[in-house]
Amino acid sequence: AVESKVRDLAASQDTKVLSQVTDSMSLDPSLTETYIRLDNLLAHFRQPFVMDIKMGVRSFVEAECSSKKPRPDLFERMRQLDPDEPTEQEKADGHITKHRWMTFRDKLSSSYTLGFRVDGIAGPGDMKLRQKDFASVRHRDEVVRELQDFLPPPRWRSAEQRRLEALGEEAVPLPAESMEVLQEKLLLAMRIREKLQALKVACESSKFFRSHEFIGASLLLAAEASPAKAEVFLIDFAKTAPVPEGISID
Repeated sequence: AVESKVRDLAASQDTKVLSQVTDSMSLDPSLTETYIRLDNLLAHFRQPFVMDIKMGVRSFVEAECSSKKPRPDLFERMRQLDPDEPTEQEKADGHITKHRWMTFRDKLSSSYTLGFRVDGIAGPGDMKLRQKDFASVRHRDEVVRELQDFLPPPRWRSAEQRRLEALGEEAVPLPAESMEVLQEKLLLAMRIREKLQALKVACESSKFFRSHEFIGASLLLAAEASPAKAEVFLIDFAKTAPVPEGISID
């Protein structure tokens, strides 16, 4: 219900921003019982490829910093992404805290350097990259490469290919993209840029966005090649909250 309240508040304060905020979760006021309705954001696509982009320089709220609950599952995820990251004490304990994990995850990616990170890539059916395949993408040129490879027809690169490229070693080359394919990708990229620019204008003129922090919010990019179509959705408002009185976000 948190996402529903965020959307309703945004709508009550800013009609312009309403079109930029997805209706992925909403309450039906005509019913006596409260329930959550989920909308299929990809209903108008046939064979979409999607990319989840986590926004912000950090993905956790301050309240999550105080939790000392042992998380062996997050320790294992950290160890899989970077075996050298856990301290000797953490290795002996076999667990870390959620705050430790989220801080590590943010620093590992472009969240710290660019203010956003690629958090998920998937295609039709069971086509999906594992998070470890792109978890350490942090530099601008690497992010641009991910975006270009994501646009359909995509160029899937494994974690091993990325590792070899990062080390400057030779990896199995991917097939070259034709000029026709590059033109199709350029068309989709321009469409996504138009959507992002419209979202930027809406947010900058929004009283609601200036008075709230959107921790962990994401941009969901969806694209398909035939026919060429691309959309941008603003999602994930579970950690959205008003900023302290007297503070305004520019």
